[in-house]
Amino acid sequence: MYNDMIGLLAAGMAAFGPFLISYSFNARGYEIQALLTVVTFGLAVYGRRTKNIFSWFLLILLSSLNFFTLPIALYPFGGICVWLFLNVLFFDAEGQKFSGRGELFGYLIFCGLSVVVLTFVLYTPLLRYSGWNSLFGNTFIGGTEASTFGQTMASRLTDNVKAFTDGLPTAVICLIAAGLAVSPFLFRKHSREKISCGVSVLLWMALLIPFQRPNLWPRTLLFLHPLLLLFAASGIYGLSLLPHGRKIFAAVSVLLVVAAGISRFISAAEVYGIIGSDERSIRQILEREGENAANIHYVTAPQDNAPLWVYADSYGLPAKIFDKREAFNTVYALVNPLNDTELGPLTLDDLLARFGPGSNFMNMDSVEILMEEPDAVLYRFETYESAIRKSYGIYPGE
Repeated sequence: MYNDMIGLLAAGMAAFGPFLISYSFNARGYEIQALLTVVTFGLAVYGRRTKNIFSWFLLILLSSLNFFTLPIALYPFGGICVWLFLNVLFFDAEGQKFSGRGELFGYLIFCGLSVVVLTFVLYTPLLRYSGWNSLFGNTFIGGTEASTFGQTMASRLTDNVKAFTDGLPTAVICLIAAGLAVSPFLFRKHSREKISCGVSVLLWMALLIPFQRPNLWPRTLLFLHPLLLLFAASGIYGLSLLPHGRKIFAAVSVLLVVAAGISRFISAAEVYGIIGSDERSIRQILEREGENAANIHYVTAPQDNAPLWVYADSYGLPAKIFDKREAFNTVYALVNPLNDTELGPLTLDDLLARFGPGSNFMNMDSVEILMEEPDAVLYRFETYESAIRKSYGIYPGE
């Protein structure tokens, strides 16, 4: 979209983006979506210029995978479609291989329909076994009440700004804000495109958000972070228009990235060696059970699953401990009282009722609390051998 200097500065800032770093290691799909968003925007720009069939094929494939990662890919993919449509409306044959707006529009329609079809195919198992409401009617996709939407949006905008800037030095925040503020005015001077991808995304979201009324948690807009840093970098590049501007821009860029990097390394040093509650729970199980740890059943909520899967695997525990279809002789349950969604069970009774193996397998009077943290309480239960044998045909550990 821009020249190499702007791309390098954006990459440098993204490498130390606090929220991008946070979501790169918490085993969720938002960081994958941010990556796929950057790649698909690049493919759209390249495909629009060159009419390269393979780049359009990759755009379709990766956009579909973006939807499969998280349905909120509707935001970035919609932005890409709006950008391509604006290129159709204001078609300029200079610097591209398309013969006219009709041909480019045909590619856009084919791309959009292909993504819809391929995404539907990828979601077929979910729709077949869980129904349409599991995708279109769940809390995360559904909108907020019209009466509270304005208040919710104001609160979420504050949350998003904090997530974007939290942990960065004030000077870095001010430079990024200044770069974003001037980037729309300098776009035509620095961009290789005549239509701004950033404006296209914002236009699409401005049209969609009032209709959908989403609850835009900061993680929902993580895909925007690398794009915002790119647009900020283009604005900061405006320094190159000043006398000796190239040298000033180079110096500012180095200082900006170094300052952001130092703040991240300081944060990393502060938490280095600290073991989180997820990993600590796995250690507690290994310490308590020893060789029997492979025979337990570990009850967790979907919101807490992924990090626990990672740590269990890294400590050599089999995936079957999370599968209640496999025989077990001990039950562990991890409750997170700080789950931030209404779908997250906040109590032991709620967790067991929704995700547990059933009270007929568990001796509720044998409960032990092995760990009690603000965000994790680990419970242990003995099981009824007769019930296990009757249901599974075996009793593990014998």
